[in-house]
Amino acid sequence: MKHLLEAIYKIIKGHEPYLAGGAVRDLLLERPIKDLDITVRQNAMQLAQETALRLNAAFVPLDATTDTARVVVSRNMVVDFSSFRDGAASITGDLKARDFTINAMAIPFERAVDLLCGTFSLKTAHEAACNLIDPLNGLNDLKQGVIKAIGLNNLFSDPLRCIRAYRFAGQLDLIIEPQTRKWIQEVMPGLGHVAGERIQQEMSLILGVSDASSTIHQMADDGILFQILPELKAGAGMEQPGFHHLDVLQHSLETLACLEILLQDPRKKFSPVEPIEAWIQGNPSHIEALKWASLLHDIAKPVCRSEKNGRTTFYQHDSQGNSMIKAIAARLRWPRHTMLMASTLASLHMRPFHLLTDMERRKTHPTKRAMRRLLNHLKQDYPALFLLAMADSMAGCGPLKPADLDERLSRLWCIVHHFYVKELHPLQTRKRLLTGRDIQEILQIHPGPIIGRALNELEIAELEGRVRTREQAADWLREWHVSHAE
Repeated sequence: MKHLLEAIYKIIKGHEPYLAGGAVRDLLLERPIKDLDITVRQNAMQLAQETALRLNAAFVPLDATTDTARVVVSRNMVVDFSSFRDGAASITGDLKARDFTINAMAIPFERAVDLLCGTFSLKTAHEAACNLIDPLNGLNDLKQGVIKAIGLNNLFSDPLRCIRAYRFAGQLDLIIEPQTRKWIQEVMPGLGHVAGERIQQEMSLILGVSDASSTIHQMADDGILFQILPELKAGAGMEQPGFHHLDVLQHSLETLACLEILLQDPRKKFSPVEPIEAWIQGNPSHIEALKWASLLHDIAKPVCRSEKNGRTTFYQHDSQGNSMIKAIAARLRWPRHTMLMASTLASLHMRPFHLLTDMERRKTHPTKRAMRRLLNHLKQDYPALFLLAMADSMAGCGPLKPADLDERLSRLWCIVHHFYVKELHPLQTRKRLLTGRDIQEILQIHPGPIIGRALNELEIAELEGRVRTREQAADWLREWHVSHAE
């Protein structure tokens, strides 16, 4: 770190450089610093380009009109360069053009090098405060635990700052002060003009906090959540039948809260728990998609609501939800893997309950065909679906909900997990008894959809023990073809 900072300082020392913004805030909070925000009087993009060249790092121009650029030194170190904002003549003017007082502090970069190279401690924080340029009393607000906007116009200049307020509240465990919340109400309609990918980036950071549900709930209370996700608002006040005690919106918020409880300690509900814990630990990039799915799993209930024999129903809300989530993902420019996983989980979230009902009606395990059909949608990510289903169950506490439903879901999890590990996965990862080419030769047919159907049904026949050898598979195939050929 010291070598890097000294190298940067040699390049920029003649341009009145300051460490500013989030890095200063985090230094005062004694939090690890991964991103540096360097502010200079002018020519920030040129200095960033020169820095990237000398450090053999990646140069990323951000905005030529505001003279901002980024130098990506490594996966764990990003340095942003900016010139004084809005043509300010001094660092004080630059700081007054920022978003919140806690981000409107700076330290001369030469002094920041010494501070950043030291060990984080109360002494370090004290030394940082002694070298602080703090025209808006941000340090006091930080000590008081409040987020305070610098001014209404500062929010209007970039409505995304409204969401950033909630992001900082969640990440730093701070409270948005009342006047700022009032200003956010005035400004938040302007989010409709903000690029979707910028909103997605802030929401991703919000969901990345272990207790994101508290922040999301506050965003719903303040109405800003519906500026981002207007589809959710239709669920407010929409009552649900007996399994539920909350309306559609509040149930969705509660499902996210319950999911986060499970992510912190799945032992509360699952046995065996080790596969669930292994999936959580091994798939951090999937957690955001799972949280989105928990918040949006019932997004289609308002459009699917109907009455049948005096009873409210939401038929096909799971499949409709799939389409709606994909539309939201396109609007907010989600990464493709997030969109696919969240929409798939939402479309399948009722399947474990259907499997459970069928299993108990038949008084035996679900059929291998049914379990395979479910698992083939998710492969090794099937623990995510059971986390979602369990959170959904925990969030419903209506009078018609069976008292032992969570325990029964856990038993189903055990059965499905055992089937995947002991039967389905070994079968799908070993050499096939017959390949597609084998099927063409045996049946003397050309390539076509029937090949895929034959392979699918052959795998089921193997799972059910009706086929064990290549010879048996060939005999089965000929019989199957007679009754299924087009």
